[in-house]
Amino acid sequence: MTKEEIIKFIEKELIIYLKGGKLSINPYLKDLNLNIDNLEKLLKIHFLLDEEVLSYIKSLKINIRRLNTSINKEEILTKGNIRGNILWHKSIIKRYSINQKDYSIFICKENFKNHISKENLVLNELLKILYEIVNETSDLIYDNYDLDKEDLLKNINVYKKNIYLSKIEEKYITDKMINSVINSRNKFYSQSAKLLKRYKKIINLDEDEVENLFKRTFIDILNDWTLFELYWIVRIIKENTKNAKLYILDDKNTKVAEWGDNENIYTIYHNSTGSNEISFKVDLEEICDIENIVINKRREIINETNNIAKKIFPNIRERYSKVFNGRPDILIEIRNINDKKLNKVVIGEVKYTKDTNNIIQGIKELLEYIKFIKYKQNNKYEYFSELDIDLEVEGLLLSENLILKITDS
Repeated sequence: MTKEEIIKFIEKELIIYLKGGKLSINPYLKDLNLNIDNLEKLLKIHFLLDEEVLSYIKSLKINIRRLNTSINKEEILTKGNIRGNILWHKSIIKRYSINQKDYSIFICKENFKNHISKENLVLNELLKILYEIVNETSDLIYDNYDLDKEDLLKNINVYKKNIYLSKIEEKYITDKMINSVINSRNKFYSQSAKLLKRYKKIINLDEDEVENLFKRTFIDILNDWTLFELYWIVRIIKENTKNAKLYILDDKNTKVAEWGDNENIYTIYHNSTGSNEISFKVDLEEICDIENIVINKRREIINETNNIAKKIFPNIRERYSKVFNGRPDILIEIRNINDKKLNKVVIGEVKYTKDTNNIIQGIKELLEYIKFIKYKQNNKYEYFSELDIDLEVEGLLLSENLILKITDS
């Protein structure tokens, strides 16, 4: 199966984050299915990551200096100073009405710059939106994208530092105002209006605009392995339901989707150990009392690794205290729809290969998961094989031309 064939299969329903060691938001909406948790946040991030939007923010520092203004002339009463042009006739009348001998009283006409125009109202609305997106999604953007944090903040903060825009009160921006500014001869204002119009369409889930957005911001997956894993996730979802709720993945959430039938609730995870009821950790303490030359060597390796690591990195914790600490490519938890109790776990090991040795290695890894899986019972993790409750575990080896089902025997 070629990469192009995989993408063709996935692109129809891929509305999830694709990851490769770090967060990499790569959803691509071909056939729109808008049942996504926190869709608005996803749309905002992709709007910000659009090349045109990033370029627009980068040029703000220069363009924002050239704000259009209108001149308002106001008549003001001054005493002891002159501002603008003196209106002599009105000044004399005012003196007579107050104190005719007070020659320090003047009525002047002063020119004031006015920044409250429809162009600046539209501009202010867009910049406010961009500023909020940058700050609301800062952790996702800065930690996981090749963007200069300081540069992005510096450019967008120009908006907050502009004394003229800061004086503009918030006002409802109509579509008529936006369309009018789009036709402005000033390219900066015209572009601002176009971006604001696009943003409003995206947030209102205009299908064409949402699809185009993801096309423009689609980031190629870093490796074929991840792509093939996601191929199987999407395939499993498609073959089992048409009504899955898809979740946005980030560094704190690995749940991809959830669906149900008359009996069970199914939750599928990617590159994850699943919920906190499940564990695949085998601690060093579990083999401390076992005397066997191979196990002794394993203990020595772990202990010496920690000793050397502490000498090189004094502040590091003991990272290598596990005999086994796996994380399956795919994990499905199946729970009873009534009491929500776990009754089955399906573990998927994905191998994007036709090589016999790699397939056999996948079988070994899958069996490790099956043998070492634990369930939390009475605040203690116990192996499935030792539980006094009926909990089933099933393994699936998923490769290009082989689907192998393995159960614990």
